[in-house]
Amino acid sequence: MINNEMTKKFEQETNVTFTKLPTKLFHRYKVTKNTKSNSVIKESSYFKDVWNKLIHNWVFDTGLLLLVIIVLMAIFVPLGHEPIPNPTLRPSYLPADPSWNHWFGLGPEGEDFWIECWAGLNTTLWFALVITLIEIGLGILIGFIWGYFHKSDILLMQITNILMMLPTFIMTTIVILITEPNFWPIVFAISLQSWIGFAYMVRNQIMFCKNYEFNIASRVLGSSHAKIITKNIFPTILPIIVQAIAFSIPSAISMDAFINFLNIGFVDGSHVTSLGFILKKIVGDTSYYALYPSLVIAPVTMIIAVGFIFFLIAKIVADTLNVRSNR
Repeated sequence: MINNEMTKKFEQETNVTFTKLPTKLFHRYKVTKNTKSNSVIKESSYFKDVWNKLIHNWVFDTGLLLLVIIVLMAIFVPLGHEPIPNPTLRPSYLPADPSWNHWFGLGPEGEDFWIECWAGLNTTLWFALVITLIEIGLGILIGFIWGYFHKSDILLMQITNILMMLPTFIMTTIVILITEPNFWPIVFAISLQSWIGFAYMVRNQIMFCKNYEFNIASRVLGSSHAKIITKNIFPTILPIIVQAIAFSIPSAISMDAFINFLNIGFVDGSHVTSLGFILKKIVGDTSYYALYPSLVIAPVTMIIAVGFIFFLIAKIVADTLNVRSNR
C-alpha cells in the first residue's frame, strides 16, 4: 500500500498521474508470513565476537594451554610428597646439581627440588589468586561508586588517605602482631591497601567516560544508574580493567617473596612451602646459591614464566575487548 502523501508528491514533481501509469511497469509482490528476506543477517553480540577472535588467536591459545599445564602440574606433582622431609629424622644432606633423577637437583636439606618448587608454586598461585580477586572485587565496586556518584568522592578520598598513611610493611606487621602469621590474616593485611590503586584507576576512568554523549542520552531518557553502569560504562572501561589485572597477578606473586624475606610469611617450609619461602631460604638463610645456581634459577624462572603468561593472556584479552577493534 502506498501512502497518499507520497503519491501526491510524486505527481507534483513528475507531472505524471500515478494511477494512469501502465500496470506492466509494476510487479505485484505478495507478502506472506513465511516470506523471508534474501539477505540473512546473522545475530551476534559483543562478547561473542570477542570470544571468536580469542579462540582464533594462536598466541592466546598457546598461553592459555601453557597456563593450564602449569596449574595442573602445580596441583598434581606435589601430591603424596612433603616439600621438605623432617631434618630431625635424617642425617644432614647437601644440595646437588640437576640430574636425570632430580631435574632441578637437590635442595639444602636433600629434598627433591623439582617437587619442592612445584609445591611452592601451588601455594604461591593460590595466594596470588586470592589477593588479586579481593583487589579486583573491592577495586571495581568502590571505584564505580567513587567515580559515578560524585557526592562520595570526598568521603572515599579521606578514607584512602588514612589507609595510605601507613606503609604496607607496617600495616602487615601490625595485623600479624595482633593475630598470628597465618594465611588469612596476611591476606587481610595486604588487602587493606591493595585495592586502593585499582579503585582509583576505575574511578578516574568512570569520571572520564560517564559524560560521553550516549551516557548523557541514557540519563535524559530515564535509564537507571544500574543500567548505565552495566550496559554503557562497564563495557567501555573493561579493556582497561583487564589490562590492570595483567599487572595485579604478577605483583601478587612477587608479594609472596617480599613477605617471606621479611620473615612474616604464612608457610613453615615443612608441610607447606611457597616460591617466596624457597628463595628466602636459599638466598637469605644460606649461601648455597653461589655454588648451586640452579637453586635460584628454578624458582625465579617459575615466577617470571607464570607472571609473563598471565600478563600476555590479559594483554591479548584487553586488546580484543577494545570496542574500537570490534566495530
